[in-house]
Amino acid sequence: MLKSAFSQIIFSLLVASIASEALAVSYSFITLDVPGSTNTEAKGINDTSQVVGSYLDTSGITHGFIYSGGNYLHSEGNYNTLDPSGATYTSAQGISVSGQIMGTYRDSLGTTQSFIYSGGFYNTLAIPGAIYTYANGISPNGQVVGTWLDTLGKTHGFVFSGGYYTILDAPEANYTSALGISSSSLVVGNYSYDPTSSNGNTEFGFVYNSGQYTTLTPPSGKSSHPIGINDTGQVVGNYWDASNILLSFVYNEANYTALNMPGSTYTSAQAINANGQVVGWYSDACGTMRSFVYSGGIYTTLAVPGATQTSPGGINANGQVVGYYIDSNHKRHGFLALPNYSSAPVPSIFQNCNQIAISLDPGSYQGVNSDWWFIAYSPLSGHWYSYTYPYQWKDIGTDLSKITPAFQGPLATSTNLSLFYTTVIPSGTYFMYFGVDTNMNGVLDMNQIYYTEYTLYVP
Repeated sequence: MLKSAFSQIIFSLLVASIASEALAVSYSFITLDVPGSTNTEAKGINDTSQVVGSYLDTSGITHGFIYSGGNYLHSEGNYNTLDPSGATYTSAQGISVSGQIMGTYRDSLGTTQSFIYSGGFYNTLAIPGAIYTYANGISPNGQVVGTWLDTLGKTHGFVFSGGYYTILDAPEANYTSALGISSSSLVVGNYSYDPTSSNGNTEFGFVYNSGQYTTLTPPSGKSSHPIGINDTGQVVGNYWDASNILLSFVYNEANYTALNMPGSTYTSAQAINANGQVVGWYSDACGTMRSFVYSGGIYTTLAVPGATQTSPGGINANGQVVGYYIDSNHKRHGFLALPNYSSAPVPSIFQNCNQIAISLDPGSYQGVNSDWWFIAYSPLSGHWYSYTYPYQWKDIGTDLSKITPAFQGPLATSTNLSLFYTTVIPSGTYFMYFGVDTNMNGVLDMNQIYYTEYTLYVP
């Protein structure tokens, strides 16, 4: 009845010695819906858990917003609308530690402008001679970077700091865009040459430091597109490899680390925090967008309850993530993901395309011999199903004493591994359980088990 690819788990196990300091992470979620909105998107968060973004009202007008109060106490928080005078469209994009907000708006003439909001006042970023100005990033101490277009059709980058603009033009480039900035004024961006030149129109990433441009060229990458930079100088971004596969990278002191979510067709990083944690999205085999957090070599899918797809916006130094998700009615909601750290193992179940996938973060129990359990229940039949490798799923009826371990062996990091395929089971509701207990004796030791559950609806 149920088809499994559990053998992938066996081959993926990496046995390691126990690291008592290791912590596993799970996430709880706060849905962000501005009152009266039809769609809400969260786009940035600072280290005091203030969230900024945009929302669509019932008249079809987009406004910016700031949300505060969403902390580990799970309080409801407060929403305040952000709209520069005369704006017909506003989006708040980022926020500094001190609460300075950076964003873009469209004026009554339809021109795209950028703004900084601080202390109740809006300051429009108006570069002399610019047709439009688009702010892309803000540093923890309030410096803003972005892009502007001149009357000759050339695109430039800029840094706004202390009331002054620094114009960025990569050497010989026809297009330069500044995308992120650190507190020490390191800037990341991208540039391209005039398409009529011998270089073609390939896009390159760069780091700008005191007048010097350093091009970012990930190994096997034919182009690169940085997204952000943290205060330790780590750069996160994306690149296309020679096979036109979209991958992500972290650049640190001339070294590149490639990021590729296991089981994905595309991986795109979106932000990096002060601790080197990366948030991004990946596409599964069905083309569904899902969010992930990468930390210390471990990928964790952000499985927002009720979401059909998710997109991240930012991550702060506390590991809190913001973004938006789309529900089954195609409505967009903002979300705030709150990390919960534990030394105990954290099993996870989530739907990946037409499969039920699992992951395990073993925390400080890495390498501990344990019983692994996979169990399913059908309310329609009242029957339980127990998985045992390699015999796959077995109908045990209502006799729970017949539950057997799926596998016995060491706990190790496992990510995005298939439990079974939803296309081969009848329509209905199923309750799935994945757990591990740290006493490897073939008995379900309830006082030592760490488990999670997932409700599956098959149309």
